[in-house]
Amino acid sequence: MNKLDIRNGARSRFLLLFTVPTFALYVIFAIIPLYSGIKTSLYEWSGYSDVRTFVGLQNYMELFKDPIFKESIMNDMLILLGKEILILALAVLLAALLTRKLISKKEAGFYRFVLFLPCVISVVVIGILWSFVLQPNNGFVNELLKLVGFESWTHAWLGEYKTVIPSVIMIASWAGIGLFMITIIAAINDVPEEIYEAARIDGASETRQLFQITLPLIMEQIKFVIITVLYTTLNLNFVIIMSTTGGGPNYQSEVMGSYIYRFAFASNRVGYASAAAVILLIISTGLALLVKRVLERNSEEL
Repeated sequence: MNKLDIRNGARSRFLLLFTVPTFALYVIFAIIPLYSGIKTSLYEWSGYSDVRTFVGLQNYMELFKDPIFKESIMNDMLILLGKEILILALAVLLAALLTRKLISKKEAGFYRFVLFLPCVISVVVIGILWSFVLQPNNGFVNELLKLVGFESWTHAWLGEYKTVIPSVIMIASWAGIGLFMITIIAAINDVPEEIYEAARIDGASETRQLFQITLPLIMEQIKFVIITVLYTTLNLNFVIIMSTTGGGPNYQSEVMGSYIYRFAFASNRVGYASAAAVILLIISTGLALLVKRVLERNSEEL
């Protein structure tokens, strides 16, 4: 055996040393729970009893007959779309304002701190905080509207059909803008200043520089924001909903996460809830792959 074979064998053992534990953890904490969830979805099970009744695809058939489940899927999609638009637009706008030397460095640092602060606060705390702010009787928003003479604009923001989803979108976006703003700021700071100087010499306004220089050059970070918001929204919607509306009024703000929770722990139908969780997994994975494909295609065209 020559030295090259010995070196290759040592390298293979070294790689296995780090690969096997990682793969084992992935199997234990991802593959096995996934298999268990899919298997459980084929049974009627309370979660506490040893008795499991095999029902096949009956749980899935019942799911798609339930209008509340369909409403929860629609609410998740509406919140996702609203968050994508709000977070992306505001993160880019705020990052541009804080990096283009339109204000002093001290002011920019202060605003960065204030806007990033919600990202270090628990989502549950944020939900509870906004529940007080949006209270119909003495909440800050309604009291402010009354103070400036817009009493007719007051609402039970988290208790009315027409305002509950927009309110949830606003709360969820407020909680996440700071992190993505910092990401965009870092990307803008990497753009060579010489490009902006040349554009200013040619007479380009700040708005034109934003759309023709900044946005094309930070497109990779924008894609990161889009994908990350997608990944986190379908999971965090549950936390926001449970800490604000609880799915009300009359299930109008129910999302897939709260729907799964309600049937798993309140109705003791773990098999049915597992079927809903499998559908959530399929939807989130499908959306992620679709968005990834669209973004890759746009990159190729550019």
